[in-house]
Amino acid sequence: MKEIVKNENIIVDWIMWHFWEMPKFLVAIWNNYIMFAVNFFSLPQLLKTLFSPWRRNAWVFPKIFDIQEYANVFISNIFSRLIGFGMRIILIIAGAVFQIFILLAGIIIILLWILIPFIIILGILLISI
Repeated sequence: MKEIVKNENIIVDWIMWHFWEMPKFLVAIWNNYIMFAVNFFSLPQLLKTLFSPWRRNAWVFPKIFDIQEYANVFISNIFSRLIGFGMRIILIIAGAVFQIFILLAGIIIILLWILIPFIIILGILLISI
């Protein structure tokens, strides 16, 4: 069997790898980190349950009418929802900050990867001066 031999220059192969294939790979990795952060902080679920009681702690209203017990249950349920709202907001903010960090880190890494050859050439030129 004959093998198909590429008649491409190694420099052309390196340029294609460095400036096309590797940035695509880095973007795929970056996307995995973004999806990890979304799943780790459960941002969609936190937004859906923003006003739900904390840890599903909710009290049931009594069967017989007792104004004091009704007020007690109502206030307890309100506080449970406020605590749930506060905790979810804190987690949403932490998740958003983490997402911003991932976005900035990804942009910096991809830009540095693309600029590495130019930085090396510039460094060699500056050293030789």
